[in-house]
Amino acid sequence: MAYDDLRTGLSTRQSKRSQYIKQEVDPILEISEIADRVSKLGPPAHAPGGPALLFENIKGYPGAKVLMNQFGSERRMRLALGVDSLDDVATAFAS
Repeated sequence: MAYDDLRTGLSTRQSKRSQYIKQEVDPILEISEIADRVSKLGPPAHAPGGPALLFENIKGYPGAKVLMNQFGSERRMRLALGVDSLDDVATAFAS
């Protein structure tokens, strides 16, 4: 893997493609609804799969953050896994 943990991955270039949501959101249904809608926007508004979303103000959970859709595009999957192609991962598992 390209990163030892998620925190390291967030501090890299791929996190610059994330959208930070500072408004208070309800963890019951609201976060998932927002992530679902954004991930389905697709081109031309966003790359296929939509951006990663970091919710920073969770109702009832002060200080908690929720990351959604981090691996929602092939490009972000390749970055996270440190490969040029997802086929490289399949080849590694087959070996």
